[in-house]
Amino acid sequence: MSVIYFTSDLMATSKISGAATSTGIDLKIAPNANVCQVLLNEDAEGLLVDLNQQAAIACELIRLARSLDEDLPIIAHGPHVQEGTLQSALDAGATHVVTNGQLHRDTAAVLAACQKPAG
Repeated sequence: MSVIYFTSDLMATSKISGAATSTGIDLKIAPNANVCQVLLNEDAEGLLVDLNQQAAIACELIRLARSLDEDLPIIAHGPHVQEGTLQSALDAGATHVVTNGQLHRDTAAVLAACQKPAG
């Protein structure tokens, strides 16, 4: 099972992928909505969503993911100044939202929270 990361940000991808590798998390990057939809229909363990560039599409993907699995951990991240966007992600079904700063400061913890509890 994999954690899917919906983002087109190459810098974020590099940092998050490195953290995932060092913590043993299988991370699959979804650079666009089509790839994300395909991965969500596979055996997704969790979803990390970047709200920085495509917030409306990201929220639709959150809704889709939630409809496919009501227990799927979904964490969205975005700019701290865009409180409305963060709230929209929660309204769409995200389990939790974090700011970009929180994601970069606590990457391993955020990735861990994207995983379904063992059991």
